[in-house]
Amino acid sequence: MISEIFLRNNSSNSLLDSISDVVRGHVGLTGKQAISSLREYVDTSDPIHGSGDDGAVVDLGEQKAIVCGEAISPPFVKSDPYGAGIASVVANVNDVAAMGGIPKGIVNTVVAPPGIAPEIMRGMSAAANFYDVPIVGGHLTESDGDVSLSAFAIGHAERILSLTHLRPGQVLMLAWRLFRILCQRKNTRSIRSQIECSIKPAFKEDGQLR
Repeated sequence: MISEIFLRNNSSNSLLDSISDVVRGHVGLTGKQAISSLREYVDTSDPIHGSGDDGAVVDLGEQKAIVCGEAISPPFVKSDPYGAGIASVVANVNDVAAMGGIPKGIVNTVVAPPGIAPEIMRGMSAAANFYDVPIVGGHLTESDGDVSLSAFAIGHAERILSLTHLRPGQVLMLAWRLFRILCQRKNTRSIRSQIECSIKPAFKEDGQLR
């Protein structure tokens, strides 16, 4: 309602234009421009055989797996290793869910000084327990050099949600869960159930959600 009133009363949409300019110039977006170079190496036309949207899809015959990874900004890892560990898991869980999958496991690569590496792992463990997604392996090197944190996830999907299915005129759906509401839940198993329940009903009617 507020946004509708704003749009009616501000024909120039100056605030919206300002927000768009900030987003376009943000390092989180500009830093991903190099992704376009992947077309030279990977076929991106097919979500099954190319690099996917939020993740890549691997055809396992009767089932499909979603695999994805996130590299966390080194300054973030250095300044808040616990928070970076949490972010590495949350980002992967979100990416798997965004493509219609249920996260099944997390692996990581951590290179950090002795005082930082445990905090990274503590953050990852907290997030993994929160979402009931196990950390199943990875690589850890304690070093006095620069910090580096990446995490990767694998998930299972009955059907795939993909940007390749987008067509003009389709309706967009926005869904989210407030973090504070999730934190109030004591049973972490319920968090996993919410992820599954939010995804599976979308596929009951063929073609309703792509």
